[in-house]
Amino acid sequence: MVNNKWNKKYTKESHNCYTYFLNKKSKTAKRNCKILLNKGNKRCPRPQPGYASGFQKIKKSDYTCKKMIKRTIADNPTIQKTTKKRCPKGYYKGALFVAPKKDYHYYRKHKDKKWGHKMSWSKATMRDVKGKLLKNPKKASRNYKRFGNFNKFCTYFCVPKKTKKNIKLLPKVK
Repeated sequence: MVNNKWNKKYTKESHNCYTYFLNKKSKTAKRNCKILLNKGNKRCPRPQPGYASGFQKIKKSDYTCKKMIKRTIADNPTIQKTTKKRCPKGYYKGALFVAPKKDYHYYRKHKDKKWGHKMSWSKATMRDVKGKLLKNPKKASRNYKRFGNFNKFCTYFCVPKKTKKNIKLLPKVK
């Protein structure tokens, strides 16, 4: 079940599918977002795959399975790619899709066996584009006109439920 804390204004605006997939919320990102929105900015920056491990800003050519998997695992070495139906104890399942040369999108499997995701600055949800409950992200409708058609399945991941590795955040806003 989606935790409503993901849908509070500054969390919703400062977090994305990557942070949702990792199940990581950042007080610093929320604080920076609040400052930026109060200054009149329309959008808040969000953590991106690869930034914690020193990769440069994502370019359109980076929106491939190979490159996004590399960025994800570089940030989070305890995450494992998997083809198995279940993850080991202490892990939950995640999935990565790309809209080639356009964008990436992650999903996270919840305790109740349903999947959830968070599209950019939108609310976290357990429904696909057509409003259907997400039972399997591979079978879900993933064609977001504004963001792209995430038609390329990359991999499933097993993500540790508890990790000490933090997502690198953007500098504090003054």
